[in-house]
Amino acid sequence: MVRNSVLLRSAFVAAVAFSAVSTLSRSAEIPVDAKKAATGEFTLPRGLEDLMLPIPVDNLMTPGKIRIGEMLFFDTRLSKNAGLSCASCHDPDRGWTDGRRFSPRFDGTLNTRNTPTLLGVGFAERLSWDGRSDGLESQVVDAWVKQMGADPEDVARKLGALKGYRAAFKEEFGGAPSAKRIVRSLATFLRSIQEGDTAWDRSEQNRTFFETDPIGRGYKLFVGQARCARCHLPPLYSDTMFHRIGIGPDQNPPDLGRGGDLLKDAAHGGRPSTTVAEELIGAFRTPSLRGLLATGPFFHDGRTTEWRDAVAVMIAGGDPNHPRDQKLEAVRLTADQKRDLLAFIESLTPEPRPYRRPALP
Repeated sequence: MVRNSVLLRSAFVAAVAFSAVSTLSRSAEIPVDAKKAATGEFTLPRGLEDLMLPIPVDNLMTPGKIRIGEMLFFDTRLSKNAGLSCASCHDPDRGWTDGRRFSPRFDGTLNTRNTPTLLGVGFAERLSWDGRSDGLESQVVDAWVKQMGADPEDVARKLGALKGYRAAFKEEFGGAPSAKRIVRSLATFLRSIQEGDTAWDRSEQNRTFFETDPIGRGYKLFVGQARCARCHLPPLYSDTMFHRIGIGPDQNPPDLGRGGDLLKDAAHGGRPSTTVAEELIGAFRTPSLRGLLATGPFFHDGRTTEWRDAVAVMIAGGDPNHPRDQKLEAVRLTADQKRDLLAFIESLTPEPRPYRRPALP
C-alpha cells in the first residue's frame, strides 16, 4: 500500500524488519539500538490480526516511538499558541474525533470538513477526506502546520529544553527532539490506534449464528443483498479508497473532494490526467465502520449526527441528483432486514473504554 514500506503482521519484532530493510533506505533515521527495539511487540486487536499493516522502511514501529508519540499527541505545546493538541480534534473518548461538525483551527476559524476518526488510520495509503496527504507522516505535518499553526523547528527546540522529552528522544533516537523525529513518533503512535475485539469479532460465527442471531443475519445482508461490502470491505470495513455518493457537489460552494485535489495537480502538470481527476469529482475516502457509533457527526461535511440516519442515506443510494459510483445503488430491505443490518453495524463498535492519558514532561 505505502511506497517503500514493509508489510508487517499483527505481531512483529522490529529488529528483524530493521535488518531486512536497512540497506533499502540508507538515509533513513533508524533506531540506534536494534536490540532494544526487539524487546517490543505491536499486536493488532482481535478481528484485524490477519491484516498486514504497512510500515514505512524509514519509520519502523517501536515501543519507544509509540510512547513518545502518545505524549506528543496530548501536548498543547505543539501548537502555535499552546491552545491545541492533536487530541483537541481527535479525542479518544469521542471515537478519536471531537463530536463537532467542524473543528476550530489555532486561529479560531473553522474547518470546512468534519474531523475524521483516527481508528484504523494506519491502513490508509492516502489521508484526509480528499487523499491529499500521501501517508501518515505527510498528514501529521499538514495538520501540525495548518491546523495547529506550528513552526515545527521552533516546537522541537522548546521540547528539547524539557528534561523528560530530551531523555526520551535521546533513548529512542540517540539525539535531541527534531521536527522529523516528532513527526515520525506521532505517525507511529497513530498507526497503533486500532479498533477490534468487538461483539462481532467475539461472536461464534457458525451456521446457527448466521441463521438465528440478528448480528449474523445482518452480516449476511451486509456482504450480500445490501451490497455494503462493495466499499466497506471486511475486516477493516473500508477499502480505504475514494467514492462518489452524491454528497459534496450538492454543497454551496461545491466540495470536489478527491477530484478537486487531483485537478490542482493536473493544473501544475502533475499526474493523473484531467480526465481521471474529473471522474473523481465529489469522491471522498471510505471511512471504516469499526467504532462507527462513537465517531459522529457523519460524512465529510458532518451533515448527519445519528449513525442510523447515515446508514439510511447509504441504503437509499446516496444523493441521486449528483454523479455517484456505479457500485452505489439503492437497496430495498424489509423492516426486519434493516434491523438486522443495523444490529451488525452496531456490533462493530465496542463498549466505551475511558482512555488513560499519559503524564507529560
